Amino acid sequence: RIYATGASAGGIFTLRLACELSNQIAAFAPVVASFPSDYIGFCRPQRPISILMINGTDDSFVPWLGGAIRTGRDRGRGGDVIPVPETVAFWQRHNQCRQTPDIQSLPDTDRNDNTTVSVWTYFDCRQGNTVELVEVKGGGHTWPGSPVGGSFAKRLVGNTSYDINASDLIWQFFQKRSLP
Repeated sequence: RIYATGASAGGIFTLRLACELSNQIAAFAPVVASFPSDYIGFCRPQRPISILMINGTDDSFVPWLGGAIRTGRDRGRGGDVIPVPETVAFWQRHNQCRQTPDIQSLPDTDRNDNTTVSVWTYFDCRQGNTVELVEVKGGGHTWPGSPVGGSFAKRLVGNTSYDINASDLIWQFFQKRSLP
């Protein structure tokens, strides 16, 4: 029952762990991360995995639609990522899940955060695994449910969703997973 999670560069590292240590880690949860475009071709997990991704559609650091990773003031110095839906599709294909996700819109419990949340779940994956994407519409480069340090931080990283708590979602996801 070992798990891996991380945000931003830590989320990209979590994706790499999923590729390289799938036989040692029970489940993965990258946050505000997507596959680097120069790495996806090297990803060859040894087994199907359960993965929960949490991404904001308005993330200016790791763009939802892919492209240059923003680091500090300069765009592009962090390399490029593929679109978030393509990263999810990689895991759906790898795990041989049903092609069409079940999409659930969650309640907009905080109407002041300028976000809404949908959960895409791919079922019927090999060995009982699941692939989930938590799409934070209007969300930025943030950990949903965490406090943001004022208006400057919000201008820098974007909206934080308070409709969900990423830590709670991840723990609920992990608790249901163990290595075969």
